[in-house]
Amino acid sequence: LTGIVSSSNSLVGSSVNDFVGGRAYGFNDPRDGRPRGPIQNSGVVTFSNGNYVVISPNWDNGSVVDVGAVTWGSGIRGITGSVHDAPSIIGEVTSSSDTFTWPLFDPVNDYIVVGIPNEQRVAFMQAPAFTSAVPPAGTYGSAYTHSFTTRAGPVPTYSITAGKLPLGLNLDSATGTLSGTPTQIGDFTFTVNASNGITPDANQEMTLVINKALLAVSAIAQNKVYGAALPTLTFTTVGLANGDTAATALTGGLATNATISSNVGTYAITQGTLSAANYNINFQAATLNVTRAPLTIAADNQTMTVGSALPTFTLTYSGLVNGDTPNTAFSTPPTVSTIATSASEVGTYTISISGGVSANYTITAVNGTLTVQPVATVVNNQIFLPIVHAPPPQ
Repeated sequence: LTGIVSSSNSLVGSSVNDFVGGRAYGFNDPRDGRPRGPIQNSGVVTFSNGNYVVISPNWDNGSVVDVGAVTWGSGIRGITGSVHDAPSIIGEVTSSSDTFTWPLFDPVNDYIVVGIPNEQRVAFMQAPAFTSAVPPAGTYGSAYTHSFTTRAGPVPTYSITAGKLPLGLNLDSATGTLSGTPTQIGDFTFTVNASNGITPDANQEMTLVINKALLAVSAIAQNKVYGAALPTLTFTTVGLANGDTAATALTGGLATNATISSNVGTYAITQGTLSAANYNINFQAATLNVTRAPLTIAADNQTMTVGSALPTFTLTYSGLVNGDTPNTAFSTPPTVSTIATSASEVGTYTISISGGVSANYTITAVNGTLTVQPVATVVNNQIFLPIVHAPPPQ
């Protein structure tokens, strides 16, 4: 960088006798107690990285005299701007004999502290260098914050110059704070740039991992009757984030090894194919209980005449399912009986059902009636029936 020091390429003072970059010594001004006197530290300071600083404490800014100026650069361009409170360390006068010495150089670490004796403050001038650690991993749907920090003066601005941030996160260019709520998972590689006009810029490449969130899924216990269709297997969730619902966040469904024809018993409801792209599922199983189906067994009504053999008793079954038959549905088949005999008098007799054991049915037995009729006599093509007396109580 060559040419005359001017306000277009320098950090300049703002008022008379600011003496930017110089050292005031000698006496204190009786008007305000501040040191006044000759100014030192003019010239050029070269840093080990090839940058340099040009100091001119007595530089006049037009009609404003001795405001001083400091310019620095990388051999390509200088840095401009005014020293003021925002990027400065404010000094404090502790006695009338204080002497202020600026600038302070550190050629090893290549930074400069530019002083303004008359304003009692200094500004730290240094190319940015990151001091913050690599950002920690985040979690989908959980608030995230990480601050990128640098050793720099003036304060740099931050930007993403390569790659991309996870959706839901944003970088504050003024503070370097990365914050937000991630709305996607994965590994995201990007480069954060810090720039304050002093070369070189600082760049930090990193990979930020956004992990899946934890989602608790609990199956809801179900019941079904033997032979009935399987119920819809449902569940509850705890931990959905980002406005997700079970319908939008989950795919697949729960499962059970029970079928429509499963015997009475308890069957597990498992996670099955239920999954979520943005969540790790912590699954709590439940059970499907298959209960007995209702089955009605009715003894069919029968008739016989006095003195004849007992008829064959039959049963009617209402409620058999799953292709069951009277021969397959029972571990102990039902039986029928009556107190009537071939010698029983005319009357009605109960056909009783006993036994009948089935693991898959709740049985309701309905007794039948055996009616014993008198024998009819035919004379001259006329039927004569005897007078029937009520039978004795059964």
